[in-house]
Amino acid sequence: MRANSSMRAKFLIFTVVFFSFFLTVRFVSCINYCGVQLELIFHNYSCLAKSFSESFMNYIETVWVMEELTGISIIDSSYDFSVIKEQIDSFREKGIENIYIYDGEGRNIYSFYVSRKNFTLKPFLDDVINGKDKIVTINYDDSGESNIWAVSAIKKEGDLKGIAAVCINANILGKYLQIIDNEAYGLDYHYSVMDNSGNVVYCSNNKVKPCNMLCFTDGTEINGNDLHKKEILRSFLSNNPKSISADFPVEGIDWSFRITLPSETIKPWFYWQIKNDLMMMSVFALFSLIAYLLLNKRIIEALSKFSEASIKVINGDYSARIRLDGYKELKEASDNFDRMLDTIERNQQTKTEYLMNIFHDIKNPLNVIFASMQLMENYKSINDPESFRSKVLTQVKLIRQNCYRLMRLTRNLIDINKHDNGFLKIKLCNYDMVKLIKGITDSVKKYTELKGINLIFTSELESQIMACDPDMIERIILNLISNAIKFTDRDGTITVSIRQLDNGNKLLLMVQDTGIGIPKNKLNTIFDRFKQAEDLFNRNKEGSGLGLSVVKAFVNAHQGDISVKSEYMKGTTFYITLPVITVDNAADCPPVKNSTSSNVLNSLNIEFSDIYSGFEEEVS
Repeated sequence: MRANSSMRAKFLIFTVVFFSFFLTVRFVSCINYCGVQLELIFHNYSCLAKSFSESFMNYIETVWVMEELTGISIIDSSYDFSVIKEQIDSFREKGIENIYIYDGEGRNIYSFYVSRKNFTLKPFLDDVINGKDKIVTINYDDSGESNIWAVSAIKKEGDLKGIAAVCINANILGKYLQIIDNEAYGLDYHYSVMDNSGNVVYCSNNKVKPCNMLCFTDGTEINGNDLHKKEILRSFLSNNPKSISADFPVEGIDWSFRITLPSETIKPWFYWQIKNDLMMMSVFALFSLIAYLLLNKRIIEALSKFSEASIKVINGDYSARIRLDGYKELKEASDNFDRMLDTIERNQQTKTEYLMNIFHDIKNPLNVIFASMQLMENYKSINDPESFRSKVLTQVKLIRQNCYRLMRLTRNLIDINKHDNGFLKIKLCNYDMVKLIKGITDSVKKYTELKGINLIFTSELESQIMACDPDMIERIILNLISNAIKFTDRDGTITVSIRQLDNGNKLLLMVQDTGIGIPKNKLNTIFDRFKQAEDLFNRNKEGSGLGLSVVKAFVNAHQGDISVKSEYMKGTTFYITLPVITVDNAADCPPVKNSTSSNVLNSLNIEFSDIYSGFEEEVS
C-alpha cells in the first residue's frame, strides 16, 4: 500500500505541477494573443495613417500648384480676371475660401475672399521671404472655427517673384478624406488631423480629446517609442480605458494623424480568450479527475496484485496468479505474468527432478562400487585361489561398469554446460559420412546380435564427403543406438539409414527401431535434459536423461536439426538433417578410428554403460 500511496501522491503532484504549468502557458499565450491583436490594430492604424497622409498631401500639393499658377499669372499681369475668378470659384467647392497674392517683398497685390479672416500672415510671409518655399499652418477665427492656411513661394528662374496664401475650411476638408473605409478594416474607429502644436485641425468625431502622444482618451499616456505589445497591453488592462488612440506623423509636414478605437471593439477578443482558457482548464480538470479514478481502479489496483503475487513468489510460493480482466494491455501483462509463473513453477519442478536424477545417477554407481569393495574385503577369508579370483573379477567388472556410468554422466554434464554457455567447440574436417557412420554401426553389430536384435545399415549414397566432427558423430550414433537397444526386445530390428535431401545440399540420417515407442505426450520433452519417456520413479531402464540433450547439442553444433516420430508400442524413428558443406583443412584431418580399436571399445563401454558392461570381452 505504501508503494500505491506513493504512486497516487506522485500522480497528484504531477497533476498539480502540470496544471500550474498549463495555467502559466495559457496565461502567457493569452497575453501574447491579446498583444498580437493590439499589434495588429496598430498595424492597421499605420496603414490608415499612410492612406490619410497620401490623400491629405495630394490635396495640399494640388493647392500649392493652384497657388503657383494663379500667382504667376497675376504677378506677370498676364491673367484674365474672369478666368481666374472662374478657377477660384471651382476651388471654393474643394474648401478654399480666401486667396491672397503678394509681391516678393510681402505687399498684397491681389485678394479674394468669401469672408474676412481675422488672421495675420506676416510671420509666414517673412518665413517665405527668408527662404521657406511652402508652409501649412492653422488658425481659429472669431467663431472658433479652424482654418488651414497654405502658403507658398512664387519663383521664376529661382528668384522670388511673389507669395501666395490660401485659406482652407477644415470642416469642408473632411469630406475629401473619406477615402478611408471603416468597414474594409473591420474597425469602428474615428480619426482627427492635428498640427505641430497639438491643435485639432479636423476631427471625424468632435468628442475626441486632443493628445500629442500614443494615449488613451482618459488621460493615460504611453510614449510613442514604447509602441510594443507588452506595454500597450499592460496599460490597456491596468487602466481599463474607454478607447485607445495613436498618433502617426503626416509625411511632408510636421502634422500628425490620430486614430481612435473604442475599447468595446477590443475587449471581446480578451473575453473570448479568457472564456476559452477557462473552458480548457475545466476540461483539463475533469480529465485529470477521470484519469486519477481510472489510475486508481485499473492501474494501481492491478499493480497491487502484481506486487502481492511477486512477494509470494519471492517467498517460494509459485502458485500465485493474477488473472486480471479489463484493459487489453493489463490483461496481456497479467496473462504473461501468469504464464511466467507457470514456467517458473515447471522449471522449479524440473530443477527438483534434475537434482533427484543427479543424486540417483551418482548414488547408484557409488553404492555399487562401495558394496563391491566391501565384498572384495570379505573375500580375504577365501582360501581357494580360483574361487577368490573369480569373485574378485566379478566385482571389478561391476566397479568398472559403474565407473563408466559416472564417466558418461560427467561427460554429458560437461558437454551440456559447455553448450549452454557457448563454449562447445566443434572440430570440422572433411570425411566420408557414409563410411564413418557405417563403421560406427558395424562396431556395435556384434553386440546387438548377442542381444538378439538385428542391426541394419542402409544408404542411398555410396559416398558423401562433407565436414563434420567425427567424435560428435560417433557419440550421436552410439547414443541413439543405445537408446534403441534399451527399448527394443529380442528379435527386434534397429535400422540406421542415410538419404540425400534438397538436391544433395542436405544429408538425412535416420535411426529407426521396432521397440515400445514413445507416448505422444512425451515427444515434446525427450530432448529436454533429465527428461525420459518413462516416469521418474517407475523406470525400467537405467539412464540419466541427458543423452538426447547432448545429441541435440551436437546436431545443433553442426547447424543441423533433429526430430522424432513415434507410435507407442510400434517403434521410434529419429531424423537428423545435416548441411552438406566442406572445409579447407583436409590435410590436417585425423584418420577415422578403427572399429576394433581400444578408443572405440572404450566409447562403447561408456555409451552402453547403462545397459551392459564388458563389451570388449563379449565380442572378443
